[in-house]
Amino acid sequence: MTNYFSNHFNNNKIGILIIRQNLDHAYSFDPSILINEKEKFENHAKWVTVISEKGNDFQNLEFVKMLTNIPCYSFESYQDFESSLVGKELQLKNGN
Repeated sequence: MTNYFSNHFNNNKIGILIIRQNLDHAYSFDPSILINEKEKFENHAKWVTVISEKGNDFQNLEFVKMLTNIPCYSFESYQDFESSLVGKELQLKNGN
């Protein structure tokens, strides 16, 4: 994974955006994905953001907050994310 990041992002940290796609699923992401590779994600992730209307997604994000040093954010809609400082930073980098 480290080579992937180095080859594609020149060692720049990236944001991880998780958007719930299906409200019928039990959760939008498994926090163990970020925790099992903790050191790699801490080295390469600038932040993790979850967009969901389900409380259990925010609980999963709490595990990431407790077990890593990656800044974590949660929003109920993409519009809320876009109007946040994290979203505005992303828009600036994309030239929007």
